Amino acid sequence: MDVIKINKFTESDFDQIIFESGGKRYVQDSSIQKKSNADYIVNEVIIELKLLDEEALEKGIRQKKIAALFKEVQPERPVVIIDPSILTEEQKRKYYNLCEGPIKTGVKKAAKQLDQVYTDTGKNKLRVLLIVNNGYSSLSMDEFKNIVLKCVRNDTSKIDFVILCGLYWYGDGYDNYAFTPFELVPINISKSFLSFDLLQKSWNQFINYFMTKFIREKNLEGHSKLPQMDIVFDLDGTTFIKPARKLGKSSWFWKEGERGRKNTTGISECPPVARTLPYSTEADWIKFKKLLPYEKFFRNTYTEWKSWAEERKTMNNDILIPFLFINIEFEPCVKWCEHNYHSLGFHEISNYAVHIFDTNVKEIINKAVEIKSNDIRPARYLLLKTEEIGQDKKYDISHLFYISLFPGFEREEKVFMNEQLFFEYALSLAGAYAIKYNINSIYYNIDGRYSWA
Repeated sequence: MDVIKINKFTESDFDQIIFESGGKRYVQDSSIQKKSNADYIVNEVIIELKLLDEEALEKGIRQKKIAALFKEVQPERPVVIIDPSILTEEQKRKYYNLCEGPIKTGVKKAAKQLDQVYTDTGKNKLRVLLIVNNGYSSLSMDEFKNIVLKCVRNDTSKIDFVILCGLYWYGDGYDNYAFTPFELVPINISKSFLSFDLLQKSWNQFINYFMTKFIREKNLEGHSKLPQMDIVFDLDGTTFIKPARKLGKSSWFWKEGERGRKNTTGISECPPVARTLPYSTEADWIKFKKLLPYEKFFRNTYTEWKSWAEERKTMNNDILIPFLFINIEFEPCVKWCEHNYHSLGFHEISNYAVHIFDTNVKEIINKAVEIKSNDIRPARYLLLKTEEIGQDKKYDISHLFYISLFPGFEREEKVFMNEQLFFEYALSLAGAYAIKYNINSIYYNIDGRYSWA
């Protein structure tokens, strides 16, 4: 479904909020002022407004530095997840230092402006930074708050209070949520901000008006924002993704409560997941050779044919299209070919092998089950693990393992790792490997930690 945009906050919105609380602009036309000045004055308070519209993760230089940081902890993956929780404490500090650029710039400028007006008005007013997360969507409310407060406390002593504000917009095309915090944080605890209640009341009134107008009119004014989306960029053949946050509860609109995910892979039907070659016992080979003495596929002797087939197997080592010998018996093959074709030859025998593969792989896939801790499992099975990442199946990663539980021969082997395959595609491929290893059971686990669903 198409997602719904919402208007961003504008400076004129905050003009209205300040005026309703009894305040005014400090200077009506700031363009004629030669020195720095703040935006508003409300009773005992000077206020400087900073609207942060920039998404810092979309900047090239910052992307390279962040990519290098997360590549350290996810070195072998084609899709690297930008999640600070998986970093060491030292790496987290580096990450948030990279994120603070536009905030740090805004804080320093605001401090200079506030201090100028503070001096001009006799140093008897409170200095307040009103900072708004208007478009820095890769930061959560808590991350934004922590970075702002760090910048204020580390880089300046010219701000007495900070008001943290923002428009955090989430939606899936049906369910939509807006969070509009307006939080006061004292920096200079020796002072009191008596006018904050007036500002908060005015803010609440404005938000009621803002959301009511949006719901009724949905009239975008050219300064709009999408709900939070995956932030994705590619560097040196690797995709880096900051997944959109979950909305926090299941949807009652989408099937089974899972929100719809896009699939921009271009895959609308199952791609080839195996390359098959008809293979027979010597007894059946003799029957085929007698019926088709001039068919080059069967070579001159059974030994020569086996050697040729093994050579083909060695030459085909694509991990996403495994090479499979499909065992065929003479009588069933002849009957199937007679029923479906006018004559018997290599082409018809190959189609029969494909038919056997298709029948068997579908049966195995249909029996695949989600793995659980209390399962009674067979002695041999394949385990498929798929990580669903973000809002698009394009970024999902899958891993396949061969598991043996035979006493004395227990082992877990990697069949493939870190392949950019969504679950349905990966399950079909797992079915092909099950045939290759003569295994009848596939178990799977879908990791939805980073999934939008």
